[in-house]
Amino acid sequence: MSQQPKQTGAPKRFWKVLLGASLALNIAVAGVLAGAFWRHSPEHRSHAGGSRQAMSPYFRALEPEQRRTISKQLRAGRDEKSKLAAQTQFEAAIRLLRQTPFRAAEFDAVMQQQIIGATQRLQRAQSNLSASIIGMSAQERSAYADRLQAALQHRR
Repeated sequence: MSQQPKQTGAPKRFWKVLLGASLALNIAVAGVLAGAFWRHSPEHRSHAGGSRQAMSPYFRALEPEQRRTISKQLRAGRDEKSKLAAQTQFEAAIRLLRQTPFRAAEFDAVMQQQIIGATQRLQRAQSNLSASIIGMSAQERSAYADRLQAALQHRR
């Protein structure tokens, strides 16, 4: 009588787990790469960000110290009440997203409040930017215009 060695399922299970993990990792990497390409595609950039994106070249063209000053002014102008309101709005959005049935009108209302807050922040940023530009000499404004032009050419 010949005895055959008894095989356990451990090696077979190991390869299944390894192949499954490899597949999951490959899908995750492909998703990250696809997302990065999509995020940086010209079509996405042209529609994302709205007013914020329109303001971005203006801020990038500032000298680093000017950007820091305006950023500090914006942070100083944001009180705890507005921070709490923003947090509350995101929590409400998350809660609405998890509800069944989905109440789209309520979700849209929360998003509209967030848009109003973002618009107010952009208006404050624009005011601070304008004040900074008003304070520039003709030579500084000309140099700023050159940097703005370069920033816009870099975007294309």
